[in-house]
Order: sequence, then C-alpha cells, then structure tokens
Amino acid sequence: MIPSPLTNKGKYSGSEIAQIYVKPHQSRLKRPNKELKEFTKVHLEPGESKTVSVKLSRRDFAYYDDHHATWIVDSGEYSILLGASSEDIRLEKTAVIDSKQVVFTPLTGESYCYNLVDNPLALEAFKKVMIRNGLWPEDVTEEFIEAIRHNFIPLFKSVTRQTGGKVSREEFDSWMEEVNTEVLRQLGKL
Repeated sequence: MIPSPLTNKGKYSGSEIAQIYVKPHQSRLKRPNKELKEFTKVHLEPGESKTVSVKLSRRDFAYYDDHHATWIVDSGEYSILLGASSEDIRLEKTAVIDSKQVVFTPLTGESYCYNLVDNPLALEAFKKVMIRNGLWPEDVTEEFIEAIRHNFIPLFKSVTRQTGGKVSREEFDSWMEEVNTEVLRQLGKL
C-alpha cells in the first residue's frame, strides 16, 4: 500500500490524475526506465487534502518471459514513483522484493555469465565443478562472482580465458550437463 497526500493549494476546485510507476533498479532483461502500473483521478476543492492509497501486486513488478511462457519477478530494489505524469514525479519510495521464483533454462557454453550468476542453484553447482577441477579457489569471493556477472561473453569463452585454453569444449559441456542435472534435481524436476 502506497499512501500519498494530495493538497489543492489553489483558489479553484480541480482534479489531478495520480500516476504510479515502478522502476526496477536491476533486471535480467532490458526493461523501460519506468512502467505505469496504476492511476487514479482525485477531485479536490480549494484547500482540501486527500490521501491517495494504491496497492501494488506482485504482478506490478513482473515482466513476461516468452521463453518460459510465464511472468517473472526478479529479486532486488524497485523504485515506486508517484506523479502527475512520467516527467512530473513528486514522490519516490524504494521497495525490496525477495522473489523465490526460480526459472531455469539449462546452461550451455553459449549461455552468458549473468545467466549463471543470476541462478543461485546453478552458480553453487558450477562453483563446485570449478573448485573440484582446480580452476577456482575454494574461497571464491562475492567480488569475483560480481565481476563474472558483468562479463558479457559466453560461459565457455569466459572459462577458456580464465584457464588459458586448458579446458576443452567436450570437457566443459560435460560440466554443464552435471550443473544442469544438479539444478534440476534440486528443483525436483528429475
């Protein structure tokens, strides 16, 4: 629920359209800067104040993923903006969403690094494979993982660069099969 006071400070009665926008701070997909989610018309007499309350649902934070044919809500911070228009924002609040939704697309050598990092189950399985094969230290830091997220190259190419070409495509593909099997097992899909 987003309560916001509106006051008519003028001499004449009038109406205002209060518009509510949601702005994701981060998203796996490219999204608009802000998305109109609700609006309501409020009539005010001179000097009158009213509190506008708008309730946002989970769906207001979602985007449609056509690959999985479902609505997805990413975890993270979202700005909730109230204004008379998209260019006239008068109030901003931050909401933190902890989405338990896990959508999994099996990883391949062509998957991007952020596809791996954005899936905690896949990342954990991948870490185990990399540590077991002596390619990552056992105390992999969050800074290292975040650096990988911003590597906009495919996973196989990233691992090839990290290892100086010591990993064959066949070996890497077998690791990805192991990672995918572990994730599907944990999701109860095997």
